[in-house]
Amino acid sequence: MSFLSSMFQTQPPKTQMQLRDEHYVNEMLSLSKVLDEWKMGRSQKGEALLNADSIMSNIMATGTVNGDNCKEMLEEKGLDDDRRVQLQRTYQELKAACGQKVPTYGAEGAGKRKEQFGCC
Repeated sequence: MSFLSSMFQTQPPKTQMQLRDEHYVNEMLSLSKVLDEWKMGRSQKGEALLNADSIMSNIMATGTVNGDNCKEMLEEKGLDDDRRVQLQRTYQELKAACGQKVPTYGAEGAGKRKEQFGCC
């Protein structure tokens, strides 16, 4: 392989599953930012809820993703299991602060398996 051809070597196109996984991870990162901004007092609760609900709708519309792949990508971005549980609780807190029905996500009690936010 010549030098020039190695410089312009392209990656194979991503599969639909890979694109969905990346979309999911990006939405989770956006949700993290929105919720962090609200917790730090940099955004009003109504604005934060509007943004968070929109992101949650996008996450739900993403469809099936590869949980293991998403988990790995999220962890690389600093969203480990504990952080995702924290995001879940912050989202619930925001819903409550806005007087909206607080969503529940699986088993949330002590001693029960830790449910993960979103898909992974």
